[in-house]
Amino acid sequence: MDSFVPCREACRNEVMLMKRLQHPNIVAYKDSFFANGKDNLCIVMTYCDGGDLAARLSASKGTLIKEDQIMHWFVQVRWRSWARQVALIDAMS
Repeated sequence: MDSFVPCREACRNEVMLMKRLQHPNIVAYKDSFFANGKDNLCIVMTYCDGGDLAARLSASKGTLIKEDQIMHWFVQVRWRSWARQVALIDAMS
């Protein structure tokens, strides 16, 4: 029995959810494929010219970030989490 079956199934489910999510604050899914003999799942998403959150925090170099900017980021992260939960419930029903 392949010990990676549950992990692969979870990855497939995640890809299916990503395909369905469409919102301006969520990086859009474009395609996915397996590479290296199906050992690596590659997910192609749209380009984010602003970079990721880690890069934005590093770029601040210890200076304070405005509260409205932090709230904007928080809402984006929270919305994505909520949207994934809704899509999962919808897929299960």
